[in-house]
Amino acid sequence: MKTASVFCQWQESESLWTCAQCGAQVAKAAIPSRPLAACRVGADANGIPFRSIADARRDPKVFERLTTGPGTELKKLLAAFGIRATDTCPCNQYAVQMNVWGPDQCESRIEQIVQWLRDEAARRHLPFAAFAARRLITLAIRNARRATEDTPAATDGRTPTPGGPNDTQR
Repeated sequence: MKTASVFCQWQESESLWTCAQCGAQVAKAAIPSRPLAACRVGADANGIPFRSIADARRDPKVFERLTTGPGTELKKLLAAFGIRATDTCPCNQYAVQMNVWGPDQCESRIEQIVQWLRDEAARRHLPFAAFAARRLITLAIRNARRATEDTPAATDGRTPTPGGPNDTQR
């Protein structure tokens, strides 16, 4: 079962970008590279208010949720191997989707994420090994959890006092 993305899933034609989920269309003359747009259908399917996705750049808390997490961590790991998002791939949308899901949902959807990587590797004519992809995804999830644990808000809400119970630098 494929789950809807909170972002439009653009399909390219000669003159248009068309979202496979909601049917939105954008002229390629106006936006030549793959657009990044919130999708009403995907937002509803994931139980996330559409405005929170659409207004993410204006709300620092929402923007942080969309720009930190397992997807961002996976992008960092792939970049270490020289694999980066391009203007025509859905990689950034997938990374944000993983960030929205968070570590627990990414863990339960690992096969879906492996399929995303498999599809993109095929499109780029890159070799692919599912076991290596699973390992990278698992590592990205672990790194995202660690990053969350390292923030003061992840403790009991108090600012750590050097040498105190919330001090992570001990």
